[in-house]
Amino acid sequence: MTSKQAPRPAWSARIGDLPAAGRMLEIEAAPAERRAIAAAYGVKDIEGFRAQMLLQPVGEGGARLTGRLKAQLTQTCVVSLRPVAAVIDEEFARTFLPAERIEAMHPPRRGGRKVKAELVVDLEEDEPPERLHGEAIDLAAILLEEFALALNPYPRHPDATLRGAREADDRRREDSPFAVLRGARRGKTE
Repeated sequence: MTSKQAPRPAWSARIGDLPAAGRMLEIEAAPAERRAIAAAYGVKDIEGFRAQMLLQPVGEGGARLTGRLKAQLTQTCVVSLRPVAAVIDEEFARTFLPAERIEAMHPPRRGGRKVKAELVVDLEEDEPPERLHGEAIDLAAILLEEFALALNPYPRHPDATLRGAREADDRRREDSPFAVLRGARRGKTE
């Protein structure tokens, strides 16, 4: 690994000219992008990183992004440091609204009284709408967040055991200056 990391992928999608039916988007990370992602997230290697998405208009100036992220990667076992193959296959959905629409849902208080506003809550939606900044959605930020959330924080090789660690711990206990005291204590209680 070099000290200089490649820049984050610059994947984005414009929402200004979305057709009513939406637009299908596909992203497949190039080898340099996969290396940059692997370095940024402490992954040994990423063999594949692909996303298929549908971007649809929502109301006036908003958009809904639904998709699936698939990645094949190699992590390092936390016990044996051996390579561990992993697969990520995650579905996601995000809604983006202009700042003024979000603020209309949560109006500020005026003179100690709350201003009335209509708030429509979709119980099928997992997350509240995100603030849209400009005319484009940063797909790289979304995909990298989904990737990070799907990573196994403690990858473990199927053959990895902690037996060696337990034996070493038992030896340390036997060699400890307190072993004599433990023995004396056991002798008294028996």
